[in-house]
Amino acid sequence: MIRQRLVDEPDLFFKGQRQAESDPKGAPRRAPGTELLRDLEMVAAIVNRATRRLAGATAGMNGSHLENARRQIERIQNQLNPMDGRIQREQATMLNQAQRTTILELSAQGVSQHEIARVLGISV
Repeated sequence: MIRQRLVDEPDLFFKGQRQAESDPKGAPRRAPGTELLRDLEMVAAIVNRATRRLAGATAGMNGSHLENARRQIERIQNQLNPMDGRIQREQATMLNQAQRTTILELSAQGVSQHEIARVLGISV
């Protein structure tokens, strides 16, 4: 669907980029991808801290505490695994930079969307 929109209306790509670069007041704002990466960096930092604490903490934890910790880890994994799967699916369907450039160039030359899709071997 995203590919189709890019093929149909390549100018939307540039419009979206311009809008993402600044908010209505003109102040730059972070792209959602940048914010996601920042959030994931924070998650990784917290996991690193928890890993360091684990070495000294388990000796003083009873069975209930250990079970609670294990359940929390399982909960976190259950939240991260679908995110990873979604990112992998997105990666598999993304157009690379060369494909996007080709689409824009061919569209500017008046080549039909069906012909662009045929040349690139993608579905419309």
